[in-house]
Amino acid sequence: VLGHAVTRYLTFTWTLAPDELVVREGLFVKNERHIPYERIQNVDLVQNPLHRALGVAEVRIETAAGAKPEAVLQVLSTNEVEAIRQRGAAERSGRPAPLETPASDESGDVVVRVPATQLALLGLVMNRGLAVIGAGFALLMEFDVFETVLGALGFEAWIESLSDTGTVGIVVQILVFAASGIALLLSLSVVWTIVRFGGFTLRSSGEDLRLSCGLLTRISASIPRRRIQAITVSAPWLLRLTGHASIEAQTAGSATDGRDGGQNLLRRRFVPILPAADVPDVIAAVAPRLDQAAPEWHPVSKRAARRIRRRAFVLLAPLGLLGLVTPWAAVVGLGVAFVAAWSYGGAWTRAARVAETPWGLAWRRGVVTRRTTLLPFDKVQTVRLASTPFDRRYDHRTLVVDAAGGGRDSEIRIPFLERERAEALFASLSQGASTTEYMLRERVA
Repeated sequence: VLGHAVTRYLTFTWTLAPDELVVREGLFVKNERHIPYERIQNVDLVQNPLHRALGVAEVRIETAAGAKPEAVLQVLSTNEVEAIRQRGAAERSGRPAPLETPASDESGDVVVRVPATQLALLGLVMNRGLAVIGAGFALLMEFDVFETVLGALGFEAWIESLSDTGTVGIVVQILVFAASGIALLLSLSVVWTIVRFGGFTLRSSGEDLRLSCGLLTRISASIPRRRIQAITVSAPWLLRLTGHASIEAQTAGSATDGRDGGQNLLRRRFVPILPAADVPDVIAAVAPRLDQAAPEWHPVSKRAARRIRRRAFVLLAPLGLLGLVTPWAAVVGLGVAFVAAWSYGGAWTRAARVAETPWGLAWRRGVVTRRTTLLPFDKVQTVRLASTPFDRRYDHRTLVVDAAGGGRDSEIRIPFLERERAEALFASLSQGASTTEYMLRERVA
């Protein structure tokens, strides 16, 4: 490993040429990449505690292609990172790069800063404690210390003592054990969230947005505003009860190789948590064209509730297998399935709303988690109508809209629309997208 690191260090060079970033690497097979500054979309960095102590970072250079980073530069100073960022931003905007280079990500106007109290609430909602415990168990089993740890905790002695406490005592101890386990899971989730997103800050720096977070390993991601394809405001039921929400951003060309150091997680959780009352102001700051004036919402078909109830009941019908225990259990199970399916169908239909605005499309849905997606006209790549035999029976259509370059995550599916409304939205979105494309061509010419 040490030899590989030394070899890579000695054979890897990069240069800031007048119009491009030049990266050379390889010992036997030489590889040379020329990355024009105007193609650079993201200059993201990861700083573990050692990096931060030495004032350096690992940097990922991404272009609009986005399948994987164009280059990964290690052990760069923060000044060098900022120089690359500013050269790319200057080329994209057509302005000369500034002579003085800020030394950190602290430049720009603060749009959102998330305090630890809100991150603790987010940790309760995310519930990542199970993943932390699973990783811990895997580590204990890997080093054959699992039984030793259980013995030190007195787990086996506790199991043996249950037989001496009677039925009531067993139930009480099991409930206490379960409550303790849930409390541990939630506590670990809160700790994980605070460590991962601690110090979260969203800044506006010219045409770019910069996100940074992390108490131990500090990660930073940059997003040119023009790469934001769609914005989704998400509010799980617990966040709604406390008056909070989160904002997700679907971007074009983000790396998807699974080794992004957390930047894609940071982009998806554009703002992990904030007061719901602040959402319009944040969207206005990062995407001013998305006017937050109340749109004219239209419901999906009234007959959608019937179809959803039938689907939900079919999924819950296996509760009737409780009849294998006793006939009354089957009646209770089917009754619960019917009530749950009926309630869910009505709640989903009441929540589902679609709106056409001067700037694009808005789509709201969700029962447990309420989600509202905002998609501008100029980010629409394809629009299509889909209909299954069941759709045609009810005269329903599904409107499918793909954002430009956003991939599957940016696909919006709006089911259970009346045919007339679906066709009207299809025509409007198609016309809006084609008009925007024409305007862009005229501007380039």
